[in-house]
Amino acid sequence: MSNYRYYSRVVLLLFSSISLTTVFQNCSPGGFAVSDEQFGLELSSSILAENPITCTLPNGSQLTPGNTISGFAMMSALSPMTCGSQVQRTCLATGQFDGSVPVHAACLQQCRHPDNSQAVDSGFQFVYFTRASGATQAECDAARVSSSCQQATGLFAPAVPAQRFATCLVQGQTCAYTASNGTATPSGNNAGAMVTGFSLPSATYPSLCGISASRTCQANGQWTGTTPVYTACSQKCLHPDTSQPVDANSQYIYFTRASGTSAECSAAQIASSCQQSSGLFAPAVSATRFTTCQILDVPEKVTHEMLTGVDTRFNVFKQNCTSCHNNTQAYGNLNMVSPQQSKDKAALILSRMKHVNKALGPMPPAGTITDPFKMALVEKWVSLGAPADALNQPAPTVPTAPPAPTPPANLALNCDIKTAIPKVPLKRLSKTQYTNAVMALLNNGGYLGWSERNNEAFRLVGTLTPLMGTIPNDNAALNTFSSIDQSMTPDHFFSYVVVSSAISDQISKNYNWLNGSSKVSCLNTIANNVKPTEACLRTFIKKFGQKALRKKIELAEENEYLAIYNSGTTAQDGFATLVQTFLLSPRFLNIVEVDGRVSNSDPNLLELNDFELAQRLSFHYLKDIPTDAMIDSALLGAFTASEASYLNEVQKVTRPDLHNLSGTNSAKFDSYYSTNPSGQSQLERSYHNFINEWLEVEKIPHVSDSYLVSAIDLLYGPTRNYGNSNVSAPIQNALKSETYNFVHRMTWSDRKFYDLLTDRSIIADGYTRSFYYLPEPTTTYSYGHAMQTLTTHTGILTRAVTTLRDGVGDDTHPFLRGTFIRRKILCDVLPSPNADALPDRALSAGEITGESKRIQYEAKVTAPECVGCHTQINPLGFALDDYDSLSRFRGGKFEPVYKLTADANGNVTYTLLKQVPVNASVTNLNIDQPTGESANGGVQFSEYVGNSYKANMCFARQVMRHTLGRFETSQDACMLNEMYNKMRSSDGSIKKMYFELPLTRDFKMKRIGG
Repeated sequence: MSNYRYYSRVVLLLFSSISLTTVFQNCSPGGFAVSDEQFGLELSSSILAENPITCTLPNGSQLTPGNTISGFAMMSALSPMTCGSQVQRTCLATGQFDGSVPVHAACLQQCRHPDNSQAVDSGFQFVYFTRASGATQAECDAARVSSSCQQATGLFAPAVPAQRFATCLVQGQTCAYTASNGTATPSGNNAGAMVTGFSLPSATYPSLCGISASRTCQANGQWTGTTPVYTACSQKCLHPDTSQPVDANSQYIYFTRASGTSAECSAAQIASSCQQSSGLFAPAVSATRFTTCQILDVPEKVTHEMLTGVDTRFNVFKQNCTSCHNNTQAYGNLNMVSPQQSKDKAALILSRMKHVNKALGPMPPAGTITDPFKMALVEKWVSLGAPADALNQPAPTVPTAPPAPTPPANLALNCDIKTAIPKVPLKRLSKTQYTNAVMALLNNGGYLGWSERNNEAFRLVGTLTPLMGTIPNDNAALNTFSSIDQSMTPDHFFSYVVVSSAISDQISKNYNWLNGSSKVSCLNTIANNVKPTEACLRTFIKKFGQKALRKKIELAEENEYLAIYNSGTTAQDGFATLVQTFLLSPRFLNIVEVDGRVSNSDPNLLELNDFELAQRLSFHYLKDIPTDAMIDSALLGAFTASEASYLNEVQKVTRPDLHNLSGTNSAKFDSYYSTNPSGQSQLERSYHNFINEWLEVEKIPHVSDSYLVSAIDLLYGPTRNYGNSNVSAPIQNALKSETYNFVHRMTWSDRKFYDLLTDRSIIADGYTRSFYYLPEPTTTYSYGHAMQTLTTHTGILTRAVTTLRDGVGDDTHPFLRGTFIRRKILCDVLPSPNADALPDRALSAGEITGESKRIQYEAKVTAPECVGCHTQINPLGFALDDYDSLSRFRGGKFEPVYKLTADANGNVTYTLLKQVPVNASVTNLNIDQPTGESANGGVQFSEYVGNSYKANMCFARQVMRHTLGRFETSQDACMLNEMYNKMRSSDGSIKKMYFELPLTRDFKMKRIGG
């Protein structure tokens, strides 16, 4: 298919497609405006012309300036619009035609079908009768009229009267049974002929299909009765959870237990099937059931930290023992918090837990531990020699978050329920969402990066990878998230056209390229260019359309898409056009929310319908279109049936345990805790992306080998020996991985935002141990990873992701550190300085001889134009001055002060002048209060920030920005306050706040006009 044909087809489809019409009709004025420029409909001369001194005709030939071309302004017209007179365009010296309307060689004049007003081509014959019955066949034949669609007028001639009949019955000779689709159609011409069937097309228990009906042909040519007779009746069951009808033979799978070993979970799985005969599930579905069974196999390595709660997967000791056997009250002279005591008395612990040593009595009290799996864990631990944690030292202390502070009056958000929920503009899919949506429609689609595909779809069209690369990247401008970028350029539209053309062309040649429910087997004839049956095409249109467009395909739309297929010149051409129509639909390219119902509580709000809720959940949390299972739930109304039903659907997307996110599992270290998250689940990868764009993890700088091997810092001696000189890239990657790991771990293990800034635990490998000067552990996980304790560093503010800002040298960077914290941790808006106006070495410490770097930095920003921002920035950066430019702790030590001397060749000599105490003490941090907030060093500073109202609320803002893909407004105050409370309450956590966002009232609604 030529490029011109694709472009003209695209323009026609975008203006005639039911998807576009539906979207525009359902939006209030001013609430949804999509311009030609946004969709790239104005095809520029750079596309339509290859030679600047000639004009390109639709057939590809060239026309020299001065010559003209005549034709029609439209490719088709539909009554009462007519093709009208021809238009003329002249080729200009610029290589462009005058005017912007395309010229078409022919215009197809169409008529409206007299019965359904659908478009039909000229020459179409409409046959009807002027009478309903006749005494003879000749009378009926004489009453037959054939009216034809006229090319010139777009009207039928002769004119079709309002009084007309689809059939004419010959009395006493035949019976004609005309009814809706799916009914029996009797045949024969003898009185007494009979047809038997069902009076219902389907029934749902307790109604049954057992009701039969029959119709008899009478001598007058009429059938007895008036109701339809159906040849088949589908007996449906009520879904056990939603009470919605489901088809016969549908399976309902559940578990009779919530957790167990692999074998136990397998044995507990029940598959119940809807029976056609009874409308009931068999075997009967138990009232006590679970949607999943968490597999808890005893791992190969069981350590003390698993049993005491540092590794939060199992916690046998923590949950049952350490309340009595701890550092302060070691009943029975046993402290089970201590790895060494537990190790020394491991056999005694096991015998008491198994109630073998009856003289000493059971431990814990009888019935406390009834789970055999937990007993198996302890038994395995003893058999391994009762290993302690990775360092053979007490486990890291888990900090306890102080009570949530009262929101300061100047910062508290005012929630007004009457005006909550802002208007938001139509959002296009981000590049990530678009890429995943396309892949989810294709063979083996899913949440894997385009370049990571290794399947039939990827092998069939090797050109797709560079084509996807032409889509403009979303820009994470303003130090925020790329999902907020909603720019729409001609490059976007051009890429959508090119990608959809390549995909639709390949699908038309091999239907196996399709994925999931869209892969309708009857489409296999298209590969041989043989048209499938209409029923097959309708099945595909419904299944593919409802997944691509995230809506139920109604019959009228189904007919329009079928007409689009029929417009193709061949079976493959029609199917390619049909698929491309879906892929260029505004409903595919945008997140459209216009089909909900007006809220009873507020006429200005729409309550999202099932498909819109499924779409919002999937795009926000998985960056992908809803799965087949979510589409099925939407069709059943499960998202709006009840609060319990909605919660069940939400948890299928947001519950970490359903995505195999189980803590510090050693098997996760090569995927879950890496900088390349290809092995992660969709939920993990989305959260991985949040961490990266929030903390700018991928901007952790490259640490030069020369600086690592021979540090300038004379006071502390040379940098630790890493074993080889080429270490910068592995260290950089290890620091990134450790950051992802830490934030993931704090989230999945139900920790608070305070813990993100104060927790000292680290899962380190050899490189991070070298970087943070940690000792070698006695026990490690896979690839040398080990859970260890940082003694001088706490959470994210004192680790490399914050202290290693913008390159590494002999200087710390308090300005860069402070700016990072203001923008990312406190959500303050800081204007970027004009780079051209900055003096030379503006970001270096300066050259005040004999003074500390802090004094030199302070002296650089005393000018009035600098003070406004730097009173906000400087204290936060100086509070981290007890960490040097390699994140090494230097608190309580001295900072060397050098004099720099350069010779004629530019060689710099460092002369040590003196050593001054490191000063990381600051006042007036200006976080929750403008004055009076102080901290002495990074650890105390982190604790203060971690408990501040502003930092906690900022984290809620950052989650909302990433999840909803927009900046917050004052009308989001109610939702933000609810998110903050879910995180800061006594039983709250980051995980609860993040994953319960869909349960807020605001998530399930939108303001009309947005």
